[in-house]
Amino acid sequence: MGFGGLLSLKIQEIPSKLAFWVLKSFNAADSTMYLGKNNKLHVNEANVAHVMGFPRGQQLIVKKKKSENCQLILERAALFEGQTNRIKPTQVCDKMLKCTSGGPWFKRHFIVLMVSLLLDNTANGYANPLILSNLVNVVRIREMNWCEYVMTTLIEKKHVWEKNDTKSFTGPLLFLMLLYVDRVVVYRRKIDRSIPAWRGWTSTLLRARETEEMQVGGIGLGYIDGPYEQPKILEESGNKGEEQFAEKENEINKSEREQPKGEGKSEDFMEEFALKTNLLATTSIEIINMVQQAPEAVMGNESFKKMQEAARSILGLTGELSPEKMTSDAGSQREMPWDDAFWSNENNILALIKAENALVERAEYKKNKCASKFQSRHDTRNK
Repeated sequence: MGFGGLLSLKIQEIPSKLAFWVLKSFNAADSTMYLGKNNKLHVNEANVAHVMGFPRGQQLIVKKKKSENCQLILERAALFEGQTNRIKPTQVCDKMLKCTSGGPWFKRHFIVLMVSLLLDNTANGYANPLILSNLVNVVRIREMNWCEYVMTTLIEKKHVWEKNDTKSFTGPLLFLMLLYVDRVVVYRRKIDRSIPAWRGWTSTLLRARETEEMQVGGIGLGYIDGPYEQPKILEESGNKGEEQFAEKENEINKSEREQPKGEGKSEDFMEEFALKTNLLATTSIEIINMVQQAPEAVMGNESFKKMQEAARSILGLTGELSPEKMTSDAGSQREMPWDDAFWSNENNILALIKAENALVERAEYKKNKCASKFQSRHDTRNK
């Protein structure tokens, strides 16, 4: 996935005074940290790549809005007893550790946990699920621009925090802190530079750095060092662990890309199949209940009828979902004033497209199933 550097993260807490000063010094409008002696440090994606060691691919990460539906959130709810948003990071960690054979949900749990703890945590302390909409294909995680995501989140969160700086900052504060202690040097550099920048740093060393800056007259008075340039020839010592991690990860990703559909570890397949089956059953019941409880005003609307017919066909129901409510009357065919509004909603159009695609898949499945049965009977007669 490209996050092997997290194995070397040993920082459990950050000093409050230094963290507050660093955060206050960052101006979101021009992405710049304003330091003492009229010095300033521009913050960009390249800094994130150095400090965090995150992938910087071509695919942008789009955070789901809270009001938007996400298939993976519904699937994840089946893993957490129906919960969709009030899930603690410890619960996510427990589920991740139970994925002993890896698999897609191990990677999704890992990303949600990392985002929730290091980059975009919530004010209520629950795990942040908004990243899930980007994790349908986990093989592409390394191809995403996580550096751009960190920068976007930092700017957004700083704007929110500025409105009330007495509340906790819920953005990537660890990144900002480590960028500062790496680029701004007091007296002389005491910690060797590396990628990611947290190598060598601990909570104790960060507190010592805070104390040292206070003793010299205030935070931000050191000199600004240039961006770190990684040596062309790396020492083997100190890098073997991450290299082995990366090699193993590459093997897994290559295996996942090369495996034909339907093959792979049986337990991973069964887990995914069980989740989809559970989701299908739950959704089917909800659709039937919604149709049975639909307001009389919508029953004659052509848009609703088309969606209902598609749902009925997908579910394989021979009759109408609600016979009593589907009885036509003189006014049932009149046009509804909000019909145009229905089709102007992109989500409604996508829902109908997905329903029609599902019908095609269902018909193809039945066709193949019938052909398989016919072939089986033909082979039996010939024996």
